[in-house]
Amino acid sequence: MPSPRETALAAIFAALGGLGGPAVDRDVTDPLTIPAGGLIALNDGDGEVTKRGSRLAACVQHPELLVAVAGLDPAARAAAYDALLIRIDTLFQTDPSFGGRVREFEWSPPKAVALATASAAGLPIKAGLLTLGFTTVSTSPLQ
Repeated sequence: MPSPRETALAAIFAALGGLGGPAVDRDVTDPLTIPAGGLIALNDGDGEVTKRGSRLAACVQHPELLVAVAGLDPAARAAAYDALLIRIDTLFQTDPSFGGRVREFEWSPPKAVALATASAAGLPIKAGLLTLGFTTVSTSPLQ
């Protein structure tokens, strides 16, 4: 049986996969290529115990979401990146509990990142990293 943390990450990953268009991957910090439709990579990130009761621990997880698009024209590349961020934001606002698997879900604005990666067609890349946050409750901080 998966841990509450893994259950939450799997729910977020599945929801992102339903966006259609960009490739969605997990635990990829330095992708080899950016596909034509873009890339969303969910990385586990760090966690911390915020509250501990006699048997339960509330753990805040901070996964990261890498979002990248490629394109020759700077304006078109920026528009594609913005459109992808809007789709992600809409997804997160539609069901921030991911079917009850996540508590207190939040996300940050993207921070620009430079990737040592080529797009599938050798085009310039625009990429950003969003830090997500959510709480899980478990009997162990490792879950």
